[in-house]
Amino acid sequence: MRRILSFILLAVVGSACSPLNGVYTQPGYLPRGPNPVKRIAITAWAPAENKGLADTLTAVATDLVKLRKNYLVYETQPQTRSFSDLCKGKVEGVLVARTLAVHQEGRDITLNVALELYRCTDGALLWVADGDDTIASDDDNLVKLTGNYTTSVGEAAKVFAAPAFSLLQQLVAELPDPILSDEDINEKIELG
Repeated sequence: MRRILSFILLAVVGSACSPLNGVYTQPGYLPRGPNPVKRIAITAWAPAENKGLADTLTAVATDLVKLRKNYLVYETQPQTRSFSDLCKGKVEGVLVARTLAVHQEGRDITLNVALELYRCTDGALLWVADGDDTIASDDDNLVKLTGNYTTSVGEAAKVFAAPAFSLLQQLVAELPDPILSDEDINEKIELG
């Protein structure tokens, strides 16, 4: 774990206003290489005192990955046990949104999250990005989005959807994309 954190600290990118703290890719892992992880499950973890945050992170990360990345998403659920429990069937990897810290001051929520991609065959950490961002839970630009997640996830989305979206869109943007074959594209369409 220290080695991973060292890489993250050494890989600091972006400007001072960027929520991104760092990005790490396992040496030798080529997301556009011959055997990239394409079929994934998505999960999230948050401390128990932040009820509903894991559900919100899971839903937001799933939507962002499905819309903006070339992954075939097979399963999504908040993490209750080891990520390896999701490694079944066609799933080749698990994308985990892990909450590192949550701070609330009035309407402002600060989230610190690490987005991590693990390979199922050996549990290797292939890629990780972490960041932190502060945004009002009732941000005017994200009212409709918050309403949508409140309907699908529950009341916790009123507090966490806007901050989760604000941060996760930056982290997902850094996630390397595999190249999909025509068969993979058809499979992605079928998965929805």
